[in-house]
Amino acid sequence: MTAPRFPHVLGMTAAGLPAFGDAPVRVALAFVMPGLLTAVTWSMGEVLACISRFRSA
Repeated sequence: MTAPRFPHVLGMTAAGLPAFGDAPVRVALAFVMPGLLTAVTWSMGEVLACISRFRSA
């Protein structure tokens, strides 16, 4: 399974939030946060790997 990227997470969020309707914000965030946190972690790892490759070149 590939890690989600920000465009995928934002698209998923935009599609899913209207489905919650009148649900409390904390319920909506409980469904959005895991994908968002995974995307942030994956992106930071990619940035650090790029910096490392640039410095070693």
